[in-house]
Amino acid sequence: MNASQPPPESDSYNPPALRPGESSGKFRPSGTLLTTLLAPVVFGVLVLLMWSLAVWYWKLPKLILPTPTDVLSAGWEQRGSLFHALLKTSVEVLTAYFLSIVLAGGLAICFGQSRLLRKAAYPYAIFLKTLPIIAIAPLVVLWIGQGTWGVVAVAGIVSFLPILTNTTEGLLAVPANLQDLMRLYGASRWQRLIKVQIPNALPMFVAGCKIASVGCVLGAVVGEIFVGTVSNPGLGFLIYGKRDSDTAGMFVAIALSGLLGLALFGLTSLLGDRLLLYWRDPSVDAARDR
Repeated sequence: MNASQPPPESDSYNPPALRPGESSGKFRPSGTLLTTLLAPVVFGVLVLLMWSLAVWYWKLPKLILPTPTDVLSAGWEQRGSLFHALLKTSVEVLTAYFLSIVLAGGLAICFGQSRLLRKAAYPYAIFLKTLPIIAIAPLVVLWIGQGTWGVVAVAGIVSFLPILTNTTEGLLAVPANLQDLMRLYGASRWQRLIKVQIPNALPMFVAGCKIASVGCVLGAVVGEIFVGTVSNPGLGFLIYGKRDSDTAGMFVAIALSGLLGLALFGLTSLLGDRLLLYWRDPSVDAARDR
C-alpha cells in the first residue's frame, strides 16, 4: 500500500470525543453511600476526641473551654430555654427570609425592566451591601426599636442584598440571540420577561437565595445581640448573655444557630434544585452553550 494513500476504514465504531464537562452517559459511582455517611461521622469523632484531649492535657478551666460532655450536659439541663430561643430565632429568620425573597425579587424585576430605575437606584443597593451589619444595627434600634421586628429588619438587610444583586444580573444576562428572536416575533415586554428573562435568571436567583439563607441566620443572631429583649431572648441574645458565666451553654447556642443555618440552606437547595429549576427552558441552556 502506498504511504500517500489514506488508511482503510475500520469497521469498528469510534465514539466522538466528549467536550469538557459532557457526560458519556455511563454511570460512574463517586463513592458508596457508606463512605459518604461515615466520612463526616469519623471526622467529627476525631475532632471531639482531640478537643477532649486538649482540655485534659492543658488542664483548661470550664469557663475557657468546656469538654464535649460538659456541652452536652449543659444542653440537656437548659433544653427548655434553648428550645424556646431556637423557636424564636427560627420564626425571625423565616420571616426575614420570606420578606427578602419577595421584596428583592420584585425589585430585581423592576431593575430588569427599567434602565433608568436601575441606573438610579442600583448603585445605592451595592453601597448598602458594603456596610457592616454591626454599623446598621444601632440605627435599627433607633428607627424600629427592640424586639422581633428589629431583628427581622437586621436579618432582612443581610439576606435581601444577595438575592437582589444575583437576580438582577440573571435578568440582564439573557443571550442576545434570544432577545432578537423575541423582538422578531413581536413579543411584548411582559412576554419577554415571563418566557426568557425569568427562566434565564432562575439559577442565579437560587444561588442568591442559598447565600441569603446562611446570611439571614447570621443577621438574626447579630440582630438579637443588639436589639433582642431579655423577656423573650433568641439564640443570639443567649450567646451574648452567656459569654462570661456559661461557656458550655454558649457552645450549645452557637451549635444550634449553625444547625439552623444548615437546615435553611438545605431546604433552599432542595426547593431550588428540585422545583425552581424545572421552570428553566432547556433551549436557554442550549443557546448559552453554543
